[in-house]
Amino acid sequence: MKLGISIWLLTLGTVAIGTDLFVIAGILPYVANSFAVSAQTAGYLVTEFAIIYAVFGPILARRTASWHKRKLLVMTLGIFILGEAISALAINFYIMIVARVISAVGASLFTPTAFAVAVTLVPEEKRGRALSFVSGGLILSMAITVPIGTWASLLFGWRFTYLFIMVIGIIAAVGLALVLETPSKNNIPSILNSTNAPSSMFRSSFVLAVVSYTFWGMGIFSIFPFISLILTGNLHVHLVDVGYALMLFGTGSFIGVMLGGHATDRWGHMKTTKISISISVIALISSYLLVYKSSFWFILSYFIFSMAIQGFMPSQLRRVVYFSPKNSHQTALAINNSMLYIGIALGTVLGGSLFGYFSLSILPLVSGISVIIALGLSLTSWKLEKVRLISANQNANLVNETSFPHEMDRPEP
Repeated sequence: MKLGISIWLLTLGTVAIGTDLFVIAGILPYVANSFAVSAQTAGYLVTEFAIIYAVFGPILARRTASWHKRKLLVMTLGIFILGEAISALAINFYIMIVARVISAVGASLFTPTAFAVAVTLVPEEKRGRALSFVSGGLILSMAITVPIGTWASLLFGWRFTYLFIMVIGIIAAVGLALVLETPSKNNIPSILNSTNAPSSMFRSSFVLAVVSYTFWGMGIFSIFPFISLILTGNLHVHLVDVGYALMLFGTGSFIGVMLGGHATDRWGHMKTTKISISISVIALISSYLLVYKSSFWFILSYFIFSMAIQGFMPSQLRRVVYFSPKNSHQTALAINNSMLYIGIALGTVLGGSLFGYFSLSILPLVSGISVIIALGLSLTSWKLEKVRLISANQNANLVNETSFPHEMDRPEP
């Protein structure tokens, strides 16, 4: 797919935010030692970031829905960059907490705005892939910038990692300020822009759809922040090699989100979701069985999980865009992202608590249960939405071809 530079700059912005979110998995021991706190306590920095993101995202999106999108994106990246600078200079754990709050506020508004702008820059049939590229920035960070940050922390200290993130954010902000195309306010067609349009997004199908994202986030973050501890503790992988493992997992995740975007455009979001979750669960079961036995097979299983689970992301984003009422996409995406970060916060707390009481080996099992719940909620959500659309069509005495985002998603007559 041919992409404009605006899409690539939006992706670079999400790379910066993804690096900030995921790099803690590689530098957690260093941050904990620097501030003389336990690894569990340091892990709460992820929880705090997620909670602030979840609370402020929908509020700020609603308040700024009519703002000029280029200025909004640059401003939110500026807030995020300020938080990264303070993180790099933090002299104690309390300042680090404040820095995380600032970064989270900026990230909470940049990400949904970037998604909403991305779908205005490409034709309808390529929106799944556009979303996969911009959301893939979050995942690409796992493959490239997170391992770089992990290795940099070994050479220069963990503070250098936050300076590195700050530089990425500055490049994205300057680029967007200079070249971002101004999207048309009416350039986001929705399946709900017709006589079938709902009066509110807070109906059962939408609510279940975004709650499924919470359990998806729990499934990933009940294990990911602690993956370096599993590798070094349970499987005796050398700390230097953890960076290579993170790069492998990130590469698998990026491949998965790209495949998910293509699959969503070709097969529809529900078929993509079913395939993604099913393979993920099988891989997690393998990880659970191998967590004490073989570093090679555990890493292979977790690589497959990383690839499969991320196929869900573009299908979920497209589902939320289509389920949201006209002119409410940015708010809907912000709510969706907030539910994800609630899942991240809950998953981090759950994972940290469980391995504190039991052992790290329990985490793949907990992750598997979470993603199964995500699948169940997604299926129920789409069934409810199909019922609503059929009823609306019958009441209007017509069948609107734009009522369904994809041929494969249409209900049987």
